[in-house]
Amino acid sequence: CNLTSKSEESKIISQEDFANLKWFNTLSRGFDLLSPAKKDKLAFNALINEFSDSLGVARTNIYNQIGWQKNISDDKSYYSYLYHNGEITDHNIGIRCKTDASLNNLEKYSLLSPRNNTDIEKAARTSRKLLNLMPENIIYPLIGLTYLSPIYTFLEGQDINPSFTTWLKGKQQFGKTTISSAVMKHFGPDFSIKNPPSTFADTENSMIERFSCCGDTIFWVDDYHPTPDPNQAKAMNGKANVLLRSGGNRSGKNRLDSTITSVNTNDIKGFALVTGEDFPKVPQSGATRCFFLEMDSKLSPEAFKFAHENCNNLSYAMHGYIQSFLTYDPFYELDERYSYIIEKFKSYFEDLDRTTYHAIALQLGFESAVNFWLSLDIISKEEAEELNNKSFDILIQHIQKFDEQNREY
Repeated sequence: CNLTSKSEESKIISQEDFANLKWFNTLSRGFDLLSPAKKDKLAFNALINEFSDSLGVARTNIYNQIGWQKNISDDKSYYSYLYHNGEITDHNIGIRCKTDASLNNLEKYSLLSPRNNTDIEKAARTSRKLLNLMPENIIYPLIGLTYLSPIYTFLEGQDINPSFTTWLKGKQQFGKTTISSAVMKHFGPDFSIKNPPSTFADTENSMIERFSCCGDTIFWVDDYHPTPDPNQAKAMNGKANVLLRSGGNRSGKNRLDSTITSVNTNDIKGFALVTGEDFPKVPQSGATRCFFLEMDSKLSPEAFKFAHENCNNLSYAMHGYIQSFLTYDPFYELDERYSYIIEKFKSYFEDLDRTTYHAIALQLGFESAVNFWLSLDIISKEEAEELNNKSFDILIQHIQKFDEQNREY
């Protein structure tokens, strides 16, 4: 281990000395030795940080969760959006942060850093063009989900807690995975139909562990399919139920610690997107945690080609979108816009049920996308209003369809 200080003075620690802690006395001059009360992981890490700071070592905090992190340094707090091996922030205070998502095979969540505003504008135009090429009843809610997911932390800070899973059903070769992979490229260029973050072949624990690492982003789970094997069908339905409840309750499965105390180690701060050939056979309580979308026709050849060949730059747009929330206080604006959308839905529905609140959140995400595009001058105010109204109408149609579907559960 080579600790290099800002003065370029190095402290060399051999592997043998590191293992037997002989280096401790070398670095501990001016500090008290560890007392028995401090011999725990957190205190030891804090002490190592103290030593590193005394040597002027530049520190990087490494997390295993994607999304927003609130950090404190020198009594100042700031937000950073973390993705695999990267950070979006407006601070310059010495401590860097990043996420190591490779531990859970989530390294594809890696946004491209735009070289200039032109990269962002071109990518935003690509994002906008998806609305023209993909089926409107599918892509409008998915664009809403895409731009909703990075603002979950800010919504939670305003006691707004959208909690649902988006479930996209489509027959084989209809293009459900193609449209989903295009949406996922907002969070990294390496997503494709061949490598979703999770599938129903994964275990429940693996699925929920990965889901918990995907904060303020979309966790895509693919390949829910009918099967004649009753055991396999039961297993898939069980995983679907766990996934829906985890997303709906914002928590994973409880575990017992060493003192036989029930603890929850999986806080869910992202949104799941499930693709499959069927809807899950779950109780009504599980169905109400879902926002169902169904493809009733194949994607056009032009849409297939665009999704596979023209979407690798989309994470430039997402990088710029996330960066925009660092230039002002997003809490007040999001709360105000959310309240306005609620009133708009109340003009159609006397009582707002759970499904309607899912739609309200998706409309908030969609309008956030439109506002971002408007700020880049790639759409006009008239077009922005037209897009928002069309999204609203599509979501109303979905709610009415859900009312019929939910009665079947």
